[in-house]
Amino acid sequence: MMHISKSRKGVGRMTKKQIVLRRRLTFTAAAAGLLWLLLLLFRAVLGLLSSGSGPQTMKKPRYTGVPTSVDEYINDETGRPAVEWNLMLVSEGYPLAEGYVPVLATIESRWQVDERIAGAAESMLDDCRDAGLDPIICSAFRSVDQQEALFADRIGRSKAEGLEADAAVSSAAEIVAVPGSSEHHTGLALDIVAYDYQLLDEGQEETPENQWLREHCAEYGFILRYPTGKTGETGIIYEPWHFRYVGVKAAREIMEQGITLEEYSGVVDADASPGK
Repeated sequence: MMHISKSRKGVGRMTKKQIVLRRRLTFTAAAAGLLWLLLLLFRAVLGLLSSGSGPQTMKKPRYTGVPTSVDEYINDETGRPAVEWNLMLVSEGYPLAEGYVPVLATIESRWQVDERIAGAAESMLDDCRDAGLDPIICSAFRSVDQQEALFADRIGRSKAEGLEADAAVSSAAEIVAVPGSSEHHTGLALDIVAYDYQLLDEGQEETPENQWLREHCAEYGFILRYPTGKTGETGIIYEPWHFRYVGVKAAREIMEQGITLEEYSGVVDADASPGK
């Protein structure tokens, strides 16, 4: 019995090395815990600083961060969605967040659009063809890189026409949207022309295809986005080929009233529209 008792005492006894090791482990665990608490505190402070606790300076709707959906288009004053996704206003004054790309679907074998408008776009084109006409898409979704190339090309043309640098940029911005501010980045816009007349000029309005689209586009949720005489409201010249999806209800109201998306959204006063 005495032998067994001594053996048990030996099992419970710790060596100096074990004691030192245990103390080191305890200290390391405590230090790690303290570091984690400091990290949490640091992140909380950053969150408060970025939450906009101070006075808001921006009045217009904007994206915060890189949105995963146009539903994240919010109003700084209310913190609530400013508009429905289909009414998202995109222009030089209301650019998309850097890095935003919509969820895309392919139509007409090659053109990409926001997947939510694919069915409406195809139905509109199919019905136009059923009427004996031949519309074709010449542009749909465009990346910011593609827009930069188009904008640079337009500036070059303006300079070749004799405009100085600043004037060339201003002139280009009325014809080609500034990169990051084009509706084509959203996947909600289509440039549609007649197969027999594929020039992007005012002559497009004379084609049967364009006339049919103007008359019927609202039935599918589309509007003529940049109508004639509305450069002051939109900042873009007349583009009879540019159609934008806004939803059937809004499209009918906009087309019937002969107004722009800016006026419909209240960004521009329909009764007192400023010049560009």
